[in-house]
Amino acid sequence: MLIDDKSFEKELSDAIEYFKKELTTIRSGKASASDLEDIMVEAYGGMNKLNTVGQVLVEDAMNLKVNVWDKGVLPAVEAALRSAETGGSVAVDKDSIRIKFAPMTEEDRKKRVKELNDVTEQYRVRVRQVRQKYMKDLDGLEGVSEDEQERNSKEIQKRVDETINEIEQLSSKKELELTKI
Repeated sequence: MLIDDKSFEKELSDAIEYFKKELTTIRSGKASASDLEDIMVEAYGGMNKLNTVGQVLVEDAMNLKVNVWDKGVLPAVEAALRSAETGGSVAVDKDSIRIKFAPMTEEDRKKRVKELNDVTEQYRVRVRQVRQKYMKDLDGLEGVSEDEQERNSKEIQKRVDETINEIEQLSSKKELELTKI
């Protein structure tokens, strides 16, 4: 291709990876260790990710358990979990903490599906912006035949369509998780 193929592919694959990460932040009906992934705990003189002071385990569809390695940081972990908006109730249990999630209501599910649709649209727009950027670069090239520009333009569009299709498939899969009772 006439454009920088590697950076084009990287921007598209980055969009998919960031979208996947964004999907993990939308809580479905099941408890997941990723629900607590970004929680920071004040311990050992600084802020630490939860997974550096303990292990997050999925007990069942509605319960998570955090096994804290150092009992001295248990109060800090509890405080971090209570202040984070996890959507679950926190209970201390000797050297661990349990987080119990209530089943999602129909209203919660609709809210999460709307959030999912908003995020999906943001990433569709992001991919289209990548397309616009590379189409503009392609148009700015000197001494390139119209046929060559057309061929490259179609290749860019094909890859963008594939990326948007993958984003929509991931979104549909997540929507199924959200609406499944």
